[in-house]
Amino acid sequence: MSIQKLNCIIKEMLETHKGGHVFFDNLDKALQDESILDLLIEKIPENKSIAVSGKFGLFFMGYYYAKINNNKNIIHFPGGLRNNKPEILIPKNHIEGRKFIFIDDSFYLGRTRDKIKEYIENRSGSLNHTFVIYDGSRNIDLNVSSLYRYYWENLYRKI
Repeated sequence: MSIQKLNCIIKEMLETHKGGHVFFDNLDKALQDESILDLLIEKIPENKSIAVSGKFGLFFMGYYYAKINNNKNIIHFPGGLRNNKPEILIPKNHIEGRKFIFIDDSFYLGRTRDKIKEYIENRSGSLNHTFVIYDGSRNIDLNVSSLYRYYWENLYRKI
């Protein structure tokens, strides 16, 4: 899949759903595409562990392990972290001393990323960067790289 095809998918989603929770729920389903994940996977630094969350995270993990077939440390956080406090049961020894990146389908306010970052840092790890497919944030966060950015704001960035 090309970036142009991804742009068409997102444009169609924006025209159909006009934003909000319905948009992000449908976007989550539309982005669970192996060819889109290939675009994201090629950007992952080899020396980092990976943190994911929710349904997209499970889809990513399954595809990544099947495609790459290595022992990269991937930890999965429960979905819904931005809205409530589901119990997180990830042992400290899976985090301690490791450098993580967070991979998700979309980024808006960064609440999910922030909760995961806090959890990792409280267990002596670090979360250094976030890679997403769709970035709908109005603010530019230099620690977030995306394949598609809704508010471009004259910033050219490639991941």
